[in-house]
Amino acid sequence: MNFTSNNDIISKTGYVWDELFMFHYTGTASEDFWTEPTNLEHWENAEGKRRIHTLLFASGLGDKLTRIPAIDATIDELLMFHKPAYLEQLQQWSKQSIGLWSAGEGAPYSPGAFKVALRACGGVIEACRAVIRKEIRNAYALVRPPGKYNIGVICIDDDV
Repeated sequence: MNFTSNNDIISKTGYVWDELFMFHYTGTASEDFWTEPTNLEHWENAEGKRRIHTLLFASGLGDKLTRIPAIDATIDELLMFHKPAYLEQLQQWSKQSIGLWSAGEGAPYSPGAFKVALRACGGVIEACRAVIRKEIRNAYALVRPPGKYNIGVICIDDDV
């Protein structure tokens, strides 16, 4: 669906969401060396994102968004941003049945996380493609695991 003028897309905001994103496990806050031992969840956990998703639709705003299906990114797409050795390490950790590893400062990585990260990256790529094709004006991708923030940490797969 291509629009003919900017007026056609002025109110079109894309939205990326997939329940698979919630399967990224980050452990508890006390798994960070500098955190007091506690049973509190890690600050980047599924409940915060799930709550935002629920509130978007409970408020009626979600119904006004254009859903963008999240698809898995390809390895070739990830290799545009990451070295093969880094991706291989993430894949190896993801294949383990137990454990929690660090993919970077503040970025816990758990079994199965590679599949979730592929879907998150693919969803963001699809959102960017939709904007470039002028199917939407902008997009919000509510994804986990998180990509790079401007402070340079918490990067697993650099979503954009």
